[in-house]
Amino acid sequence: MRLGILWLAVFLGVLTAFSCSGKTTTPVTPEDYSIQTSLPVLEIAGDDPDHSLLGVWNANFNLESLEVFVSQERTSDAHYKVTPFITPEIQINSYDSVTEIVDVDVKIANPYRMDVYDVRLIIYTDEQGNRLQNDDGWTLLYDIPGGLPINPFKAYAGSVQDKLFEGETDQTENLQILLPGGNSNVTFAIDVSYPDNCKEPHKIGNISMGILYDEIGASTTLQVGVYDHRNNVDSVNLYLPEITSTTLVPLT
Repeated sequence: MRLGILWLAVFLGVLTAFSCSGKTTTPVTPEDYSIQTSLPVLEIAGDDPDHSLLGVWNANFNLESLEVFVSQERTSDAHYKVTPFITPEIQINSYDSVTEIVDVDVKIANPYRMDVYDVRLIIYTDEQGNRLQNDDGWTLLYDIPGGLPINPFKAYAGSVQDKLFEGETDQTENLQILLPGGNSNVTFAIDVSYPDNCKEPHKIGNISMGILYDEIGASTTLQVGVYDHRNNVDSVNLYLPEITSTTLVPLT
């Protein structure tokens, strides 16, 4: 199996990294921002409430008229007690029927008077094969039934120090989403960290690898760059069941 095939397989999989703290982050929910002077959080479980799920939405694309309808996704409410949030604005730039990729700009507004960090728009994978092509990383947070147990995300304010998303401002990022077979429905979520940066790595990139031949005992090298705010990552795992036949493979 040549490099190009392996690259596709790795792209379908994911690299996950863990910090040496050993803690599991806990989804939390903000209260009504319209009556608050700061960004409150509601702890659901655990003692590390650094994440806030601001909502889950469904985007229904009309690929002929290049229009999109966005609605609140209620199926996750029972799991995470999601508080309704300002609906993100999605602008369709183009759709390529050959590559089946829709190019969109998504604007997220921070209506709070407090700054937040590491804002991420998570695109859920599903059985149809929807996939964010220009992702900044993958996360286990807020997974829903269907698709992979990990989902790609686009990071906001990536060029700002500490990925700070200032209060009462908005940010726009470009997303390229694969819609195989003309499937027009995409489910996504928005996660923020408060009052500080997220504890887990915020990006995995700079992937390089050798050639892996399709034969028994074949091996190759794989290197990745793991970026976190605390420089305390102590393990990286490869999720690639198509090749490894196991859930997670530690990289050393």
